[in-house]
Amino acid sequence: MVKRYRCTDIMSFPAGAGAVLAYNRINQSAVLLPPSDLELLNRCNTFKTLDEHAQTLASELNHDRLVADLWTHKVSAPVGRFLKRVRDFAQKQGVSFEDQSHSEILLEKLQEFADAGLLISDTDLLPSRELPPDVEECIVTIGVLTHNRPDYLRRCLSSYIESCKKHRRNVDFIVVDDSDEGSLREETRQMLSSLKNKYDAQILYAGLEEKKRYAEQMITLGNLPPEVVNFALFDVEGCGKAIGANRNALLLHTTGDMFLSADDDTVCNLASTPQAVFNQLAFFSDSDPTDFWFFPDRQTVLESVAVQDEDILSLHEHLLGKSVDRCIVSCEQPSDVSFDQANPQFLRELQSNSGKVRITMIGLYGDSGMWSPSWQLRLTGDSCARLTETQTAYDSAFNSREILRAVKRTTISSGDFCMGYALGVDNRTILPPFFPVFRNEDGLFASTLKVCFEGTYVAHLPWAVMHVPEIRRYSEADLWEKPFMHQMCNVVLGCLQSFNYPPRMMSTAERLRALGQHCMNLGKSSLTAFEEFVRIYLWHIGSTTISSLEEEFMNRKDAPDFWTRDFAKHIERLRQSLPKEVYKPPHDLLESHSIDEARRLTQCLIFKFGELLYWWPEIIATAKTLRANGTRLGVAV
Repeated sequence: MVKRYRCTDIMSFPAGAGAVLAYNRINQSAVLLPPSDLELLNRCNTFKTLDEHAQTLASELNHDRLVADLWTHKVSAPVGRFLKRVRDFAQKQGVSFEDQSHSEILLEKLQEFADAGLLISDTDLLPSRELPPDVEECIVTIGVLTHNRPDYLRRCLSSYIESCKKHRRNVDFIVVDDSDEGSLREETRQMLSSLKNKYDAQILYAGLEEKKRYAEQMITLGNLPPEVVNFALFDVEGCGKAIGANRNALLLHTTGDMFLSADDDTVCNLASTPQAVFNQLAFFSDSDPTDFWFFPDRQTVLESVAVQDEDILSLHEHLLGKSVDRCIVSCEQPSDVSFDQANPQFLRELQSNSGKVRITMIGLYGDSGMWSPSWQLRLTGDSCARLTETQTAYDSAFNSREILRAVKRTTISSGDFCMGYALGVDNRTILPPFFPVFRNEDGLFASTLKVCFEGTYVAHLPWAVMHVPEIRRYSEADLWEKPFMHQMCNVVLGCLQSFNYPPRMMSTAERLRALGQHCMNLGKSSLTAFEEFVRIYLWHIGSTTISSLEEEFMNRKDAPDFWTRDFAKHIERLRQSLPKEVYKPPHDLLESHSIDEARRLTQCLIFKFGELLYWWPEIIATAKTLRANGTRLGVAV
């Protein structure tokens, strides 16, 4: 296998006298370099052979007219000093600077970098193919989350039971229900009883009554604060959406197991993406590695995919709970593994501690599950080409929510993209809680995972599950108003991302407690100080986003006019929203509260989430003790 190299994870510090201290975070070595060397290293930001890097750098130098400009003092000082050193080096070799090939001189310098460990090769990231035997564990539970939709629940649960029967998988099924009315919950229990008899399946149920009994047992056995346990499992503040609380209940019921979590509007009909490659593995550092295909309506998308007879549990088990080393070794050839889209930090994590896949995610076809189509403006590559192929296709994509979305090859990500409609979850050791109320609880779960759980990754599988709620369409407001209104999840994300802890100096439980204390401190500060913190964070994110968008806009010279028009409009709307939106409470709180109530509730929810994070290790320990004693949250129907 030919070695390809890129710059390692390097931190740099000015050291005076024209030198820079470069700290290699992978091998923990340090070296003094001239700034020109650091600039060259930073240009080697993708995996290439040393020859390819040398040729690319030489081409860049010539393209920038750096050699010619050296003599007229037009180049930057660091690069100018580097070129002077190149000339001096060539003269010492007995050749003139003009006679010596730029790429040959650069190649020698790059070889020095590689020998010093400043460039890392992709082969250095490959583990030994002789790994100790692994303990094979299976998904033992499928959990379905539901709210006021017994008909959807029947369709969903039946499809998963039938799939498991067909593939001879013996698992438990639990329905976690936060339906509002007692009569509706009783109707659901009766329906589940009939499904149990029809399929001879083991079905458990956790509604309001079951959750209350379990919460009381947890509080008593673990001597836990009642307000914390209740916040984890119920909508105690009357927010109206308690999706995360439902997910927390599933985490507590399945503690110690691997499970599949499915939303009640999914159907266990699986399809792969076009040109899917199943024997390759990629590593990815940005947020979302998925590709998109767009359809004008529900019927077209359902007719366009080919449903395949696959065991959804086996697809998730292929990577779920496994070390990254074992995921790599499962590929037949080293060339089947790509690190091209992994940033230096991810590469450092892979080399120092390979980590594990704790969440597996498949794609979807049908409804996008996204509340705004504005994200489509930032698509790149083939997805963008499909979006902008014609103005008719483009306009349709901003009206219809019907898509196919999945990766083309298995991808392990260090990013924080997560949608909870069909997740594989390794719950054998502690995972973070979900933010109990409002939407994007799954995205906040992934963000908490990234902040507190080193070496924990999400794997995306090249398959898609059917996602078919009631047919919805995007409106003008979804595109040009909603994206510029901040939500409660933005405030929570600011609190999470503003937290720092010394790396490798805390256990996972200690990090959760420290993050919880950080949120509690924000939650009990003065309302004025808290709102200023939120305001500054939202400005920081908005400013960073605008800079990124403007750079992206300048790089898309060949984009069609209709895309260019909307992209520029999106940037301007975001810019104009900055001084207005940050003075308002989150818009999802304003739907059911006055401005003053929403202001106080925003800070209250942050404090309560901090308490939940702080106590979560004890809550999980109590759940394990209850299970050992024969008590679980779900009750057999």
